[in-house]
Amino acid sequence: MHQEYAHTLKESTGRRRLPLFLLFLTPYALVLALMPVLPNVHYMRYMLPVLSTALIFLVLSVRNIKLQKNVIYSFLKLFLFLIAISFLTFLWHGEIYLRFFQEAYFILAPLIFMYGLTYLHDDKETGTRDHLHTGAIIIFWGVVLGYLLFGGQQTVSTISSIAKDPSRLLLGIITSDIGTEGGAYTFALSFFTIYFFTTKKKRYFLLSLFLSILAFKRIALAGIGVSILIYWLLQLKTFHSILNQRNLFPATMVGLNLAVIALQFMLSRGIFNSAIQDVTGLPANMVFMGRLNAYNTVLETLERVPLLGIGLGKTSQILAEADIGLAHIHSDLLKYFLEFGPVLFCVWIFAFYRFSMVNSKNLVLMLFLNVLFLTDNVSIYFEIMFLFFFLGYFNYPTKDAPKQETIKLTY
Repeated sequence: MHQEYAHTLKESTGRRRLPLFLLFLTPYALVLALMPVLPNVHYMRYMLPVLSTALIFLVLSVRNIKLQKNVIYSFLKLFLFLIAISFLTFLWHGEIYLRFFQEAYFILAPLIFMYGLTYLHDDKETGTRDHLHTGAIIIFWGVVLGYLLFGGQQTVSTISSIAKDPSRLLLGIITSDIGTEGGAYTFALSFFTIYFFTTKKKRYFLLSLFLSILAFKRIALAGIGVSILIYWLLQLKTFHSILNQRNLFPATMVGLNLAVIALQFMLSRGIFNSAIQDVTGLPANMVFMGRLNAYNTVLETLERVPLLGIGLGKTSQILAEADIGLAHIHSDLLKYFLEFGPVLFCVWIFAFYRFSMVNSKNLVLMLFLNVLFLTDNVSIYFEIMFLFFFLGYFNYPTKDAPKQETIKLTY
């Protein structure tokens, strides 16, 4: 009798929580959808962590429970540690500026929002993650609408001009300037493409893939290809054991990312300029959309890279003072190598992969994010990092709930 009552109570709790969970996500999806037509509405994103924090304190006080020590909590601890060390670095050098606090908030905001949402989802009580998938669908449609409003007319015009002169397509591929790009929406659509592929949602996968191709961005399409290929390989017995290498594989990825940074240093020095000019017929800086100029501007101000870095936000500060038309260095890898320093950079990459080595779905999401880190500063894009944490949490297995692979969802 007691067990039957407890089961009924759990089901009732789960039903009550579902609308509250969606109550937070639906306005967020509307913000994503309306940002192109109501530019100032995007500031509402940064209020969500404040509401989320209030929610956490409310739940803790009402239900008298302890802090949830889930994967989002682990990511929060990681970034609080990195930011604290960076702050101490500034104090050591006797300087501090506003950009540090801005970027610290940009990094923590999606994590705080997601951590608050975890208090509206408890596998022990609901026994399901279906409502998390419902939330993902709501966000997806917000992204789709936002992308269509962002560049719908321009997209139609560009497709028409390419149809008249196909050579424009080749030039656009080389310069990554076709005219149908959707800014951050492109990255979000690409994340959903991978998510729907790994969760076998064929119709959503085909739609998101079509829009990702339409919202053309070279690095995003390359990331989709790499992620899907790696996911397919991980299903084979030969490669599936990689998921058990929870220290070796992250350490390997640290090494690969360091190699990429070495390549970026060489690119900034012009070592490959002639070869790039010969192959593409365009200046290297144009092929990389001005990024090499940003690399040079920042690196020329540094005699060396301190072990603990030059401080969070410092690269953006240097670029702002140089006034070269770029606000960011456009590579999270190079940014954090310089700002956190070689030691903390290795900790950052290792921890990201270590937290993602729970299944193939989360690992390919991390690989895609890593690809984006090569050429963009997505780590301070609220909508992109929130999506990474949200979809990753959805895939994360727990001891108290069925693993994601065992849940059958129909839409």
